[in-house]
Amino acid sequence: MQTIYYSLTDSIDKNRIFPFRERGCIVVLGLFDGVHIAHRELISVGKRLALEKGLPLVIFTFSADSPMLKPGTERIYTDKEKLSLLAQCGADFTVISDFESLRSTSGGDFAKKILIDGMNARHFVCGYNFRYGRNAEGDSESLLSTFLGESRCGTVVEEIKYKGEAVSSTRIREAIASNDMKEAAALLGLPYFICGRTGHGVGLGRQMGIPTVNIDLNADRSSPRRGVYASLVKLGGEVYPALTNVGTCPTFGERDVHTETFILDFEGDIYGEKITVYFIDYLRDEKKFSSEKELIMQIMIDKNNAIRILEDLKWQEIGQSLQ
Repeated sequence: MQTIYYSLTDSIDKNRIFPFRERGCIVVLGLFDGVHIAHRELISVGKRLALEKGLPLVIFTFSADSPMLKPGTERIYTDKEKLSLLAQCGADFTVISDFESLRSTSGGDFAKKILIDGMNARHFVCGYNFRYGRNAEGDSESLLSTFLGESRCGTVVEEIKYKGEAVSSTRIREAIASNDMKEAAALLGLPYFICGRTGHGVGLGRQMGIPTVNIDLNADRSSPRRGVYASLVKLGGEVYPALTNVGTCPTFGERDVHTETFILDFEGDIYGEKITVYFIDYLRDEKKFSSEKELIMQIMIDKNNAIRILEDLKWQEIGQSLQ
């Protein structure tokens, strides 16, 4: 997948900026915060159209820290993580537009000058509640009217529900904040995850015979609450069962909040490697233990609980879907 960063100041040479312009494209529109199951439905509709028409599938979106999010709202994934998910969903190109340069653009200009003239979008796909243009003046109906007036097409996808309520990024944030990882996974379409390169801690886990790998948490995105989780770890092309703690290691003195992951039945030095940690289910709160022995005993209990939960959920099947 090719990523294109676009602002209005780049619009002089449209063929250079949008390499798919001569051919035309199917464009799917949205912020895609979380790339959840409703977003995936939009992309799936777009992909089917792209295959039918023999055109590239283009995602038009904004940065994860876009002002389109309400102030103080944590983004679910970073731009890099979002781009990876969009590629997995089948996008050929993703256009990340500069929100500020479009803030004062009218709805009509956005539809006509950017989507139709600039990108040569033959068919758009958006959600029922999609808004665009200055002061969000445009909606899905006006966009469809503009496209039809230019002898082009559009598809508006109706509300997608889960458990009788609309799927939304807000629901996902609430699920993560309340440690309901099963709910978050159902809404996202895959387990909630964090990515990072493994770093060295203070080595206490290895001294106790429980080697862990650490990942610092990104302050600019949502994070699981402190506690212990049954998890899966993707390393290279393999997925392993694991036990993950989010917190400050209070038993041995407070540290910055981070994740420590004990990859079960795994041996090898992976410090500096990129891994993905998927949070499958919440086990317990983080706590301070009175001794190292008490901590080790609890970790063994946590390990057994994690194995039981992961086996019940058939983690190997989940792992195959994540590869």
